[in-house]
Amino acid sequence: MTDNSDISQDTSASRVRQLMPYLLLAIAYVISGKLGLMLALPPGYASPIFPPAGIAIAAALIGGRKTLPWIFAGAFLLNLWVGYADGHVINPLELMAAIAIATASMLQAAIGGWALRRAIGYPAALDHGIEVLRFLTLAPVMCLTSATLSIGSLWALGSIKTAGIGANWVSWWVGDTLGLIVMLPIVMTVAGQPHELWRGRMRTVALPMLLVFAIFIAAFLKINRWEYDNSLSDFRQLSQQASSLLSNRLEEQGALLDETTGLFLHDAHGHVTREEFHRFVQRTLQRFPMIQALEWVPRVNAAQRNSFEAKQRNDLPGFEIRERDADGELVRAGKRNTYYPVTYVEPLAGNQPAVGFDLASNSIRQAALLTALKNGSIVTTESIHLVQDAQPQAGILILSAIDPHDQASGFVVIVLRMDDFMSALLSSTRHLVYTRLIDVDEKKVLYDDFTPESSGILEQRAFTFGTRHYQLETSPTPAYLKAHRGWQSFVVLTFGLLGTGLIGALLLLGSGYTAHIEAQVRERTRKLKESESRFHFILENSPIAIRITANDSGKVVFANSSYAALINATRDRVISVDPRQYYFDPQEYDEILDRINKGERISSQLVKLRIPNGHSDSKWALASYLPIEFEQRPGVLGWFYDITVRKQLEDEREEALDRLKKISSRVPGMVYQFLMRPDGSSCFPFSSEAIREIYRVSPDEVRDDASKVFAILHPDDYDGIVESIQSSARNLTVWHHEYRVRFEDGTERWLLGNATPQREEDGSTLWHGFITDVTERKRTEQQVQRLVREQKAMLENDLIGIVKVKNRIIEWANPSFEKMMGYGIGEVYGTSTRQYFVSEGAYHSLGAEAYPVLNMGGIYRTQIEQQRKDGSAIWVDMSGTMLDAATGNSLWAFVDITERKLAEDQIHHLAFYDALTQLPNRRLFYDRLEQSMAAGKRSGKFAAILMLDLDNFKVLNDTHGHIAGDLLLAEVATRLKRCVRAMDTISRFGGDEFVILLNELDSDETESIAQARHVAEKIRASLAEPYRLVVKNDSNADRLIQHHSTASIGVKVFLNHEENREQLLRRADVAMYQAKDAGRNRIHIYGSGG
Repeated sequence: MTDNSDISQDTSASRVRQLMPYLLLAIAYVISGKLGLMLALPPGYASPIFPPAGIAIAAALIGGRKTLPWIFAGAFLLNLWVGYADGHVINPLELMAAIAIATASMLQAAIGGWALRRAIGYPAALDHGIEVLRFLTLAPVMCLTSATLSIGSLWALGSIKTAGIGANWVSWWVGDTLGLIVMLPIVMTVAGQPHELWRGRMRTVALPMLLVFAIFIAAFLKINRWEYDNSLSDFRQLSQQASSLLSNRLEEQGALLDETTGLFLHDAHGHVTREEFHRFVQRTLQRFPMIQALEWVPRVNAAQRNSFEAKQRNDLPGFEIRERDADGELVRAGKRNTYYPVTYVEPLAGNQPAVGFDLASNSIRQAALLTALKNGSIVTTESIHLVQDAQPQAGILILSAIDPHDQASGFVVIVLRMDDFMSALLSSTRHLVYTRLIDVDEKKVLYDDFTPESSGILEQRAFTFGTRHYQLETSPTPAYLKAHRGWQSFVVLTFGLLGTGLIGALLLLGSGYTAHIEAQVRERTRKLKESESRFHFILENSPIAIRITANDSGKVVFANSSYAALINATRDRVISVDPRQYYFDPQEYDEILDRINKGERISSQLVKLRIPNGHSDSKWALASYLPIEFEQRPGVLGWFYDITVRKQLEDEREEALDRLKKISSRVPGMVYQFLMRPDGSSCFPFSSEAIREIYRVSPDEVRDDASKVFAILHPDDYDGIVESIQSSARNLTVWHHEYRVRFEDGTERWLLGNATPQREEDGSTLWHGFITDVTERKRTEQQVQRLVREQKAMLENDLIGIVKVKNRIIEWANPSFEKMMGYGIGEVYGTSTRQYFVSEGAYHSLGAEAYPVLNMGGIYRTQIEQQRKDGSAIWVDMSGTMLDAATGNSLWAFVDITERKLAEDQIHHLAFYDALTQLPNRRLFYDRLEQSMAAGKRSGKFAAILMLDLDNFKVLNDTHGHIAGDLLLAEVATRLKRCVRAMDTISRFGGDEFVILLNELDSDETESIAQARHVAEKIRASLAEPYRLVVKNDSNADRLIQHHSTASIGVKVFLNHEENREQLLRRADVAMYQAKDAGRNRIHIYGSGG
C-alpha cells in the first residue's frame, strides 16, 4: 500500500514538473504583455514593443507544437485582462476580440517557430553572421501574421475605425518585430540549446540587452512626461484667457448697468419712456448679443398698483403685476405693500413672460434688491430659474439701484442665461478646453461642458463679481491633447528598442566567436613567449616611446629608439638608469609605482619630463603604465605620447584668455558670456570684472548660477527681460534691451545690453555680449521729453481747447476751451472735470479707461459727449497725455465735433431709411429679418413676410404725374403703420413694392398662418379705401385727386433659419404674383391653396 502511494506521489510530482515550464510560459506571456501594453498607443492595442511576440516564437522554436495551447491561453488571458481593466466588465465583443487576437498570436508563434527551425535549425548557436542575418530578415516577415489577423478582426468587430487601420497595423507589426528581436535571445539564454553556450551568454548577452532596454524605457518615460507637461503650456494660456475674458465681460455688464442707470438719473423730463429705453439699449444689445434681457424695474406701492397697471396697458395690453404660484404658474400677484414689477424689457421678443413679474415675490430676487439698495453697489443673484425659460436653465440677474438714496427710483437689471452667455463667450475655445463655472457662495455649477472622457480639472481660477465669488475650472479636451501630442518619446523608444535588438545581434556574434578568439589569443601569446626576438622587434619599431623597468632594481632594462629620442639621449645612456631623474617631480613617479604595485593600470596620465641637453628643459607627455613580465622578470611597461606642442598651444590659449580679461577690465562696461540651459537655468561662464559695478556681484558668484543677477532686476522690467532673452534664444536673433536694476539700498540704474546668441550641441544657448550703464543718458532723455511736452502743452490756439489737469481738477485752460464749454475767462480754474460729463457713470468710466494708459506713458483719445455750462450737450474729440507721472499733471485737448456727429447721424438715417416714406429700406429690412430669425430660434415662434404690390399704380403716375404717385406711396406707408404692431417692420423695397415683417406670431404654424392672414386682410382693406391726394401748386390752386387703389399681397410664414433670407423673399414674391394672377386685390399664402 505504501509503495503504491509513493509511486502515485512521484507520478503527480513528475506531471507538475512537466507542466511547470508551460505554465511559466503562459504567466510570462501575460505579465510581459501587460507591461508592454502600458507603452501602447491609443486605443491600446498597438505597443512600440510587445515582448510576448518574442517569447511566443522562442517558445515555439524550443518546445515545438506543445507550447501552442499555452501561448493561446496566455494571449487570451492577457486580452481579457486588458478588456476588464478598461470597463470592469467583459462583454461579448471583448470576448470575441480576445479569442481572435489569441488565435492570431498562436498562429504567428507556430509559423515563426517553424520558419526559424528551417532557416537556422535547432539547437541554434546563432554564432555565425549568416544565421543572425537570417533571423533579423525573417523577424519582420513572421510578425506580419498577428498584425494582419488581429487588426483585421478588431476592424470587423468595430473596435478600430477604418481611418485607424494603417497606423494601428504598422504599430502592431513594429511592436511584434521589436519584441521578437529583443526577447528571443533573452529567452534562449534561459532555455535554449546548446545549453552551455546559451548559459554563458546570460552575462554577455542577456544582461547587457536588459540594461540597454531598461535605459531606453526610462528615457521614454522621462521624455513622455516632458512632452505631456510641455503640451499643457498652451492650455494654461487658454485657461487664463478664458478667465480674463469672463471676468472682463462681467465687468462690462457692470459698466452697462451704470450707463443705463445714468439714462434714468439724467433724463431731462424726469421720466424715460418705453420707446426711449428701447432706443437707448439697442446698440448695447448689438454689442452684447449674449445678454438675454435688459430690464427696468420700478418700485410700485400698493396704492399705485391699479393706476400703474392701467398706464402700462397703453403700451402692452393685458399688462399686470404677476408672481408664480405654488405650481410655478404665473398668476396675478397677491396684495402686498410694495411691488417691483419688470416693466421695460429689451429685447421683448423671447422675454414676454417676464413682463410684469414682481421680483419681490421671490426670496432670492428680493434679497438682491435689498442688498443693492443697502450697499449702493452692483449685486449678482445666485442661480435662479428665469421666468422666460420654459425649461430649467441656470440664470443670474445683475442689478443696480438707480438711486440708492431714493427707493422709488427703481432698478436696472441685466438677465443672463448662463449656458447661452458662456457658450457665446467661449465659442472659439470650446473645442480645445472644457469649462465649468461654479458659484462658490452657493456651491452650485452655473455652466458645465465637461464630458465623461475629460481628464479631470487641471486649472482653477477664482474671481469676484458683484457680491459673489466664482471659480472657473478648466480641463483640456481630447482634441487639444491630440493636437499637442508629441512623438519624440515614441520615436526614441522605437529606435532605442531597434538598437537594443541590433546590440543583441552583435553580442550574439561576439559571444559566438569568443571561444575562437580566446583560443587564437592563447596561441599567439604562446608564440610570442617562444619568440622573444619578435616581441623585441615589435617594441623596438613602435613609433610610441616605450620603456621597461625591472621591479627588483628599479632601473631601465629596455627602451626603444622612440623613447631615447623623447628624452634627447642615446639608447645606451638610458639603459640601467633610474627613470626618476627624468621626472620634474620625482615623487610623482614614486606614486605611479605605488599604484602599479596595488594592481592598478594607469592610462594617459599627464606627466612633465625633464630633458637634459635639449633645446628646452622639459617636455609634456601622456603616459600609460602596465605591470608585465619581461625576460622572466616582473617589471613595469611604460609608453609615452609626446604632447609638448599641444600643451604649448593650450598655454598660449590660457595666456590669450588672461589678456582678454585684462583688456575687458579696462573697457567702460561689462564683457560677458551668458548660458541658458535646456532646463531653464542659467549662468555667466565668463564675465569681466566690470560685473562688480554693473550688478554688484563677483564673476565667481554667477559662474554656475545667474540667479543673483535676476534677483536685482527691476520688478516692472523683469517679465520684459525674460521674454526678450527667450525670444532671442528661440529665433537666434541679437539680444538688444534697455532695462533697470534695483539694488538692496534702493538704488536704481538703467542698463543697455547687446549680445549675439549661438546654439550649443546640448541644446543650450550661449550669448557673447556687452552691457553698459546708461543711467545718465536716460535721465537726460526724460528731462528733455518732459520740457518738450510742457512747452507744447502751453501753446494757445483758437481751434483746440486745452486744459491742464491734476487729480481731475482743472489747473489751467486756454480761452478756446472756456468758449467751447460756454464759460467766461477764468471760470473753469479749480473746477472738477466731473461737471463737464453728462453722467456720473461716464465720468468714472473715462477715468478708468484713460488714466492707466496715461500712467504707462501713452496717449488716450476718445470721442465723448460733454455738457456745457448752460446744460446743452456738445460732442468733442478728446485726447490726453501725462505730463509728469510723479505729480499727476496731465494735459488734455478738445475739438468740437458736434456738427460732424449730427452729419454722421443724418447719413446713417439716409443709409437705412427710404427718403420718400421714411420707412426702413431693403438694407435695414434684411438686418431686422436676421434678428427675427434668431429670435424665432430662441422662442420657437413663427414669423411671417408679407410682400404687397399696388395694383395699377402705373396708371396713376401716367395720368397725374409722379408727384401724385409719391403722395399715394406716402399715404400707403401711413396706412400700413396703423395696421401692424410696433415690433413689426414695414419696408419699401422700391417703386410701389412694400414688404412687412411680422414677428413673434405663435409657436403653432396653423395659428401663425391665421394671424398673418388676419393682418394681411386688415392691410388689404385699409389700402382699398379711397385716397384724397392734394397736389400743391405754387402758381395755381391746389389740385385734389380722388383715387381708388388696391393691393395684391403674398404671405410666407417661417420659423427661424429653416429657410435662408433669399428663399423667404422669393417665396413671398411668388405668393404675391399668384394673388395678382388670381384677379388682384387678393391675399395668397405660400404653400396653401389661397
